[in-house]
Amino acid sequence: MNQRAPASSPITPTHTIEPNPLALSYQPRRLRGAVLSVAWNLAWLALFLRAGLADPQSPWLHPAIVQPPGWPLYIIVFYFLYAMINFPIDLWYGYLHERQFGLVKQGLRAWGRDWAIGAAQHGLMFVIGSCLIILLQIHTGHAWLFYAAAAILALFLTSTFFAFDLIPAGLFQFEPADEPLVARLQRLIHPLAIPLPRIVIFSHAELRDFSGGLAGLGPRQTLLISRPTIELASNALLRFVLLHEMGHRRFHHLLLGSLLGCAFVTTGLIVGDLLISRFAPGSLASPMYIPRLAMVITCSMIAFHPLLAYLGHRLEYQADRFYLRHGGTPEEMKLALEELSRRNLARTDLTRRHQSIVQAMPTPARRLHAAERYFTQLHH
Repeated sequence: MNQRAPASSPITPTHTIEPNPLALSYQPRRLRGAVLSVAWNLAWLALFLRAGLADPQSPWLHPAIVQPPGWPLYIIVFYFLYAMINFPIDLWYGYLHERQFGLVKQGLRAWGRDWAIGAAQHGLMFVIGSCLIILLQIHTGHAWLFYAAAAILALFLTSTFFAFDLIPAGLFQFEPADEPLVARLQRLIHPLAIPLPRIVIFSHAELRDFSGGLAGLGPRQTLLISRPTIELASNALLRFVLLHEMGHRRFHHLLLGSLLGCAFVTTGLIVGDLLISRFAPGSLASPMYIPRLAMVITCSMIAFHPLLAYLGHRLEYQADRFYLRHGGTPEEMKLALEELSRRNLARTDLTRRHQSIVQAMPTPARRLHAAERYFTQLHH
């Protein structure tokens, strides 16, 4: 396989992470899949609107499903079509492509069950949210945006608080960490007085990822760690993961992310209302409003994505700095990131700037470069 020579790195040679050839093949395909999925959805929404399926006078629509009390059926059908249109993309990039790299459950039945569970859960939230918007428009007039923003804030905070409890049943097997394991993990960050939250181990038969992360807020906050991480990862990797996640916890990144997500969705609602009120005023307080709003919010999220990626990078760098301030070193971080990258097929090379603005996570090379600079400042 012909490979492009790795880009020159501002990281000192001691701390350079060599590119992973398998990841160099995997990650561009994953990015193409994400871009194609967004383009596919925009094209479908445009065709849906162009065909007049968001027009009350359309011959394709029966009056019974666009007027009370039948209009929830219109929203259900709209989401069902959305799910079916996306199924081929999900199947290709979410199963067939991932299976080539051993990153998905073996067996189409197991993957299909998980896909159906996720689609049903998202569909329920979509239908409830859409119906709430229409009801607010009907009963509160121009004040509906204020009430919608309050409801979105409550929804984001509640779903973040109960994030662990909302994981669809059947996706993984969960097992609370026993006392010897908790003691072992606590010793890895000894002598730091940083109490770990509740720890839960998740697994399924084909899970190979080294992964972990926080879920939930306050007393519901849980540290999820995959079983392969516990059984196969080195102490250096475990210590890095634990302290990195404690950095997210210390700076309340889950709460901050929830508030940022609420702000971006609310902004999309405001922009959508301004545009729809001007170009399709007849769709207000009707189910016809939802497809148009879906188009506007999809476009706004594309426009906001570079900012979201930038903010995501800042949060990761802040958690890495917490690790460095509490006993971590660039040398140990390099070993942990190399081990993590090999296992998870993460792209390790320094990507170009135009690539980094669309990636939600900074590459290990960029993280290590930032850590090296911070560690130097910390000890001088």
